Amino acid sequence: MKLNRRSLLLAAPAALHATECVQIGPVETGAFEILAFDANGIPIEPVEFEYAFVYDPVIRFRLASERPTKLPYGPYLLKVRATGFSTHQLLTSLSQPITTLRVTLKVGAECFPQVTTIRGTLRGVPRPSDLWVKAIPIRGAASIEARVTPSGYFLLPGLDFTEHILLVLRGSTVIHHQTVRAAASPYTDVLINLAG
Repeated sequence: MKLNRRSLLLAAPAALHATECVQIGPVETGAFEILAFDANGIPIEPVEFEYAFVYDPVIRFRLASERPTKLPYGPYLLKVRATGFSTHQLLTSLSQPITTLRVTLKVGAECFPQVTTIRGTLRGVPRPSDLWVKAIPIRGAASIEARVTPSGYFLLPGLDFTEHILLVLRGSTVIHHQTVRAAASPYTDVLINLAG
């Protein structure tokens, strides 16, 4: 079949959409290093962890050696555990030769409360206001945020017993920050004074 110039131009975009992305060059690999701490910031040893590559057709966890090597870059699910502590699961990404992660492990006793809720009040809240409070653990990656009510109240549930940085945000601007240790109890009460 003979194609004229116009036919070739129309066919080109379709050919581009039909292409597949392929790896060029060697696959980059790295390893995870896990540093675990208890709620008081004391290092926990020994620690073991399992990993599962998210892009595998079937998510299958594999027990890691002390420092596994030759893991392809990409997203992973990790399960970190130590004797006497609950298993901690997180989603992370391997993107360099050694990716070091810090995690806080909770005491594994069933009668011990596993998480706490920071409940707080802001004083000196400007009106009208659209403020948010974000809690970021000093060790670990998970954060949570909540909108401040018109009366200045906020609630941040499901936090580990560890130190957190609390940020008060107006839009994307931080107008206040402070450090809070989440107590080993159902609630940790916080008072934030924006008036100075």
